[in-house]
Amino acid sequence: LELMDVCIELFHYLQIHLEDFGFKRENCLKVKMEDLFYEKTGRSFSTEDLISTLKEKFPESKYEYDSMYYDDLFFLVFLNFIENDLPRGKPVFVYDYPEELAALAKVENGRAKRFEIYWNGVELGNAFFELTSPDLQMKRFKEEQEKRIALGKEAFEIDPNFIRSLESGLPSCSGIAMGLDRLLMITLKQENLKTISPYYRMDLD
Repeated sequence: LELMDVCIELFHYLQIHLEDFGFKRENCLKVKMEDLFYEKTGRSFSTEDLISTLKEKFPESKYEYDSMYYDDLFFLVFLNFIENDLPRGKPVFVYDYPEELAALAKVENGRAKRFEIYWNGVELGNAFFELTSPDLQMKRFKEEQEKRIALGKEAFEIDPNFIRSLESGLPSCSGIAMGLDRLLMITLKQENLKTISPYYRMDLD
């Protein structure tokens, strides 16, 4: 949660020193992922509840939900019924993801300690309380490789330098990857990335 406050202070700084884009600290929303699922679907994000939600919402679907991977079930529900319905006009911090979506994050009390920031329907950043166990991270990487192979996708090579860095002793830390182009789009009150992209050229004809 401390990293969320760091992000809030960044937005506050930009509001004061760059552009007035209507940001107020007190308007920021921090919400647990599971609470969003209960609010929007009436169910949790357990495998059984995800399948029940999808069968209810898409009864004629061609998907065989009972044989799908967890992350596919999760994002089918999240993208269709939650992400587009998040509050607008302020940053929304969604945290405590299901353990199955931990990726590079630590898991505590059955929840992946990660969060994402959404603002006006745009995902700005993806943050992790970093996993520091090389053995567990290697296990996750191998499981991801096996899943991609089973799906007929390319299995990315595991970066040995990253694993060696964990073995050498990564201190307790957290970090976030934030899309600066998306943040600039928000602060300049634009609705499309192409309007602030250096590769975009307006047709003057």
